[in-house]
Amino acid sequence: MTRKSKQSKSVKQNANKGIAKTYGAPTKGGKRQNRKLPATHRMALCREVCARADPFCPMANGAKIGDSSSRHTVAFQSKTFVSLATNASGQAALFTPAHPNMAYRIASTFSGTNVATWQANVTIPDYTNLALVYSEFRIVNFGVRVFCEANPTESKGVVLLATIDEVPTSPNIAGTLFPEYERVSLAGMDATWVSRRVGPQSSKWSTFSDTTDYDTTTLFIGVSGATATTSVLACEITINYEFIPNQGSAVTHLATPAPPHNPMVETAVQHVAIAEPSAQLVPVRARTSNFWSLAEKALGAVETYGPMAAAMLM
Repeated sequence: MTRKSKQSKSVKQNANKGIAKTYGAPTKGGKRQNRKLPATHRMALCREVCARADPFCPMANGAKIGDSSSRHTVAFQSKTFVSLATNASGQAALFTPAHPNMAYRIASTFSGTNVATWQANVTIPDYTNLALVYSEFRIVNFGVRVFCEANPTESKGVVLLATIDEVPTSPNIAGTLFPEYERVSLAGMDATWVSRRVGPQSSKWSTFSDTTDYDTTTLFIGVSGATATTSVLACEITINYEFIPNQGSAVTHLATPAPPHNPMVETAVQHVAIAEPSAQLVPVRARTSNFWSLAEKALGAVETYGPMAAAMLM
């Protein structure tokens, strides 16, 4: 028993040494050292992680992506409200690309349970004036709150919340062919959905006329079996942007440098995004509370193992 216990201890120490050697985890004698951050510093980092990961967090209004460049930017939060009404067959659909000139699109006609045509793009509020003073943008984060606005006697039907990686052409509101989706009853629903970064282009700068893929997931909403020609869902689309002002524009003085790139924050943000499902049937306040808990947990793992090791071990 004693020999086995010593052997197990030796294996564990060697494993920790391997983690330290490969990923830079702080160790001493093969044992991890918990180098805890000062409480005030930890709280500041936790706020930064929540602001980056949760678009509904009060601190997200003004958040920027950590960047080592010297470009001065303006943080801007856009809120778009839309009421989704059904057609004569009790169907409706909407998706949210989060582009400034395409905050959302609503389905116009259906072929069976598939969207056949879409209405024109709807821009974010004050898009025309923003395009006059800013030249480029990037998305810090965005999310959508979806809740039933029909009265109890008209709230029958099913709602589909699907996470997609690209602009859909003729999606199915019955939920087929989506890799990640939730189907819930319309009655009394109150859900939140948060976009995720899925590629290196998610932090790139784009012009206002650019409509290419931003490597961020988007939300598709489908309604079926609902009361005909009735407003059944209310959607609140929250998008946090960074804008680069046009040279000499009236808002140049508002631009400030982005915060420096912090591997600890970036690792924690990625972990929270992976650990937290895109769609949740909870109010905004409950989701933000959960984001805060995940941010604290992620920062604790980064403190213990180091940024690279924490990303693999969490």
